[in-house]
Amino acid sequence: MTATLVNSRLAVGASRLIFGLAAGDGSMIHDAASVELRLYALDDDDRGTLIREVGLRPSSLVSEWDHVHEDGSTHVHRDPIVTVWRETVDLTRAGWWGAELAVTTGGERHEGLRIRFFVVDEGAEPAVGDAAPPTRQPVLADGRDIDSLSTAQPPNPGMHRLTVEEALALGRPVVVAFVTPAFCRTRYCGPVLEQVVTPVAERYSGRVEFVHIEPYDLDRLRAEGAFVTVPAMEEWGLSTEPWVFVVDAEGRIAAKFEGVLSEEELDEALARLGA
Repeated sequence: MTATLVNSRLAVGASRLIFGLAAGDGSMIHDAASVELRLYALDDDDRGTLIREVGLRPSSLVSEWDHVHEDGSTHVHRDPIVTVWRETVDLTRAGWWGAELAVTTGGERHEGLRIRFFVVDEGAEPAVGDAAPPTRQPVLADGRDIDSLSTAQPPNPGMHRLTVEEALALGRPVVVAFVTPAFCRTRYCGPVLEQVVTPVAERYSGRVEFVHIEPYDLDRLRAEGAFVTVPAMEEWGLSTEPWVFVVDAEGRIAAKFEGVLSEEELDEALARLGA
């Protein structure tokens, strides 16, 4: 069994650690009975000081398909396509850190899965507690058609009604999702938008504003095949996708999610804001 740290970068402060687990044959592990993390701060000689022990929770994206029985009845199959194991921890200093995982799956326990990773003083993207950038990305009110703003099928015009700046000015929580369902390089953007952000947006309609931003210039991508990031990506300090940010009513980052996340995680973040 192998464990991989999925985060593209980590900085001092509250950080959502995300791990992928693979069996000996390379297949992803979705259904571990338990995944336990021991987090260490490493010194110059790689000796570790135990900082925290915590159980990791899974977040999965699934594929859905209708299974038709011989009698003509159908039911929906939900098969996971990716699962990460995650927990938010406080990384208190820059430098080298160590993660040691113990995984119980299939009646067997696998211990000593170790990962060494570096933490920088400050990340490029906004940290939890920072003010959200008041982005003025293109929206429908600029005379743009929805296909020039979204590759989702079907697109959600409600997520392209307001700029981030306008949404922040309303004085209620805002969710900003940087995802490109059609051109995602990780296969996970579509499910993140369709299975997580969109259903949560429907439940919180009128209480939370949801903004979808395509990370790449769609005109150039469609015409030239060039992955050129839009100004909003630079304004938010992003170089990967997908990213989802939760902003509180005061305009500060309350939570941020890189890569795979679940409906439950986004719900929990909004619930903490009393949305």
